[in-house]
Amino acid sequence: MRAIFTLCWGNLRKRKLQNTLIALLIALSALLVSTAFTVLMNTENVFNDRHTAAHGAHEVINMTRGLHDEQLVADWWSSQEGVDASSLIPYKPWTGLVFNGEELPNLYLYMINTPPMPHGVNNPLPGTGPEHLTVPEVGEIWIPTSLAYKYNMQIGDELVFTSGSAPAQFTIGAIVIDISHGGPFSTTARIWMNEADYRSTMGSLSTQEQYMLSLRYAYPEQRNTGSVLSRRSGRRF
Repeated sequence: MRAIFTLCWGNLRKRKLQNTLIALLIALSALLVSTAFTVLMNTENVFNDRHTAAHGAHEVINMTRGLHDEQLVADWWSSQEGVDASSLIPYKPWTGLVFNGEELPNLYLYMINTPPMPHGVNNPLPGTGPEHLTVPEVGEIWIPTSLAYKYNMQIGDELVFTSGSAPAQFTIGAIVIDISHGGPFSTTARIWMNEADYRSTMGSLSTQEQYMLSLRYAYPEQRNTGSVLSRRSGRRF
């Protein structure tokens, strides 16, 4: 026993630096885990409150290929017990955005023809600008906080969208909290447009119009039952 103890002690002394570094890494890891846990505990209620206020979605369906009648899909989901469905959100994808004379890289935008608020599910919440959101004014757009905070955009700033046949310039009319597409490191953003601006700017694009449908379940575990419900109704989406 004494020989084993002597051997272990000698090994520890010979590898003092290595063992010290390992101990520091373990201590640092413990500190980071405890800090992350504390942050999560302190912010969980904030996110839940925002999600409830927005009547946040548990699932967002993107109908991008025109394979189904989007209104039929929306009506079917609206008729399901225990499921709230939003109004259909029409949009076209966009990739070119210039701010302060510089093109912003790695952004994928959803240019949305904004239906009147509220949308039923997954409503954008007021951030900076109007206290009550209805639809954007002509010449104005709403942008998410994830985009505004990252590039220090303010109400009244001009954004230029460059992917169309001619650049289109709009003024930021509101900065909104977009629960489903507004993560801090997101490369996607929903840009909310007035219908007249959407038609004049997006109408000339050859891109097919696409649709979003947001679903909120009375019991979130229901999200895996969509295929079962569709089989029961005889409709496949």
